[in-house]
Amino acid sequence: LKDPIYLVLLVISFIPVLRCLLYLVILVLFLCPGPPDEYQLVQYIMMFKATQFLSSGAYLAINGTWKYYWCVDAKATHTCRENGPGESSLLGEYYGFLGVLDIVGSCVLVWTSFLLLPFSQQNAGLRKTEQQDNPQQAVLPEQRCFGCGWRQFQYEGRGGRLGGLLRYDFYSFLVSVLVLVGLQIGRYHEDPSKFLDAEAIHELETWKFRETLFVVRVLYGWTALPFAVFNLPVLSQVLTHTIPTGFNQRGAVVAYLLPPVEFADEDVAEEEMELAPGMHDL
Repeated sequence: LKDPIYLVLLVISFIPVLRCLLYLVILVLFLCPGPPDEYQLVQYIMMFKATQFLSSGAYLAINGTWKYYWCVDAKATHTCRENGPGESSLLGEYYGFLGVLDIVGSCVLVWTSFLLLPFSQQNAGLRKTEQQDNPQQAVLPEQRCFGCGWRQFQYEGRGGRLGGLLRYDFYSFLVSVLVLVGLQIGRYHEDPSKFLDAEAIHELETWKFRETLFVVRVLYGWTALPFAVFNLPVLSQVLTHTIPTGFNQRGAVVAYLLPPVEFADEDVAEEEMELAPGMHDL
């Protein structure tokens, strides 16, 4: 938290559309040198979904409630069409396009990362799992594939139980799309054929669509709550069965080790050194 660059990137990761651009760059950096690391890909997915819950779920819900409170007054008049939930005075009609890009970009990046897990490497070694008890199911012979010295691994245990959460995320996305279409048809009596028409892109510019999309973004953002919960250190290890890794000063992925303990008091250090032989005798 003392690094200003880290703080800037952390803030960007909570801005819906910019978050997708930032994580796209990170994913490209993972892939360019060669096969990505399993732990880094898993943490990439978990962090992405956790920030989606906080920004598109919790933050947008609070922001929408605040806007709705101020756009409706006691005289039964409102200005929600101009500055209500789902509207932006700065972006105007483009806010609908950016909302769609945020949802679609989130799904594409997360699922692309998940599909890359079978091609990942375990740079910190293997964690023993039930699948490794059967050598025939653990790791098949490596096969070279095209580009960057990549090798293809057919290890089904990559990512642990993360696949179950990703299936849940996929179903949540489908439900969100159905809610979007259902609200457009039911509330505004839209013709379903408009969504398949060549002029469907103009629907993204209407305030009715932006309002409905806002509700769906909040709904889909809240479905990412399990990812935020499992992002906690202990639960993350239980879910993913991965060993932590990090980048050294040369940019190589290595097993993550805690830095050595530095004693602030020299007397304490000497006392520890004197106790060390006695510990060995025990």
